[in-house]
Amino acid sequence: MEWIQSERGGRKLLLGGYMYVKQKDLADGYEGFECELRRNTRQCRAKIKVMGDNQFRDRTEHNHPPNHGRSNATKVKAATKRRATESNERPQQVLMATLCEVTEEGRAALPSLNNMRRNIRRQRQENPNALPIPMTVEDLEIPVDQRLTLGGELFLYHDSGRNDPRRILVFTTERNLQLLSTSESWFADGTFKVVPTIFFQLWTIHATYEGHVVPLVYCLMLNKDQASYYMQGY
Repeated sequence: MEWIQSERGGRKLLLGGYMYVKQKDLADGYEGFECELRRNTRQCRAKIKVMGDNQFRDRTEHNHPPNHGRSNATKVKAATKRRATESNERPQQVLMATLCEVTEEGRAALPSLNNMRRNIRRQRQENPNALPIPMTVEDLEIPVDQRLTLGGELFLYHDSGRNDPRRILVFTTERNLQLLSTSESWFADGTFKVVPTIFFQLWTIHATYEGHVVPLVYCLMLNKDQASYYMQGY
């Protein structure tokens, strides 16, 4: 269950090789989403009810097979657009950072590399006021409106502070922590290649939900020593 930003600035849901777009707000805090083929061509009547970023119910069946390649390609293109507008990296650096997430199926659904480079340059021309890239962790200050999920939930859950020599940023939501607390199995992993240059690694905690392993906590860290993994008082 993953979220990306649509072309119109809304939320688009990726789940099991299917893509959903928002239909309307429902009672009890749920939102109604429908298969994008219903929105675009009225071919499929599948719907799903969603609360927050990870909880869903009443998922109805599609009348067509999933398209994992297109779903993955859409996710990669959204990540490329976001990184292009939020960083000063060269187009090739943006592509190297985002294309690591592409699958073989997704690669076939992506435009050519030349077209993707042109899209990066065009997106930057359309968004000249992108946030400057901090050169050190002391310079990093995340605006309040950038600390939330697309659904408006607090996402920057903890920041150990500019003066912390082991500064750690923890991204998660209350709902994610609830899911983590009820899961019998946790999985943790660190990645070092795809991470902002002022940090050393992105450490993630995963748990099982609805038969899937999903990432629930993301930690940007300056190192990987024992003291950083143990944050007293947090």
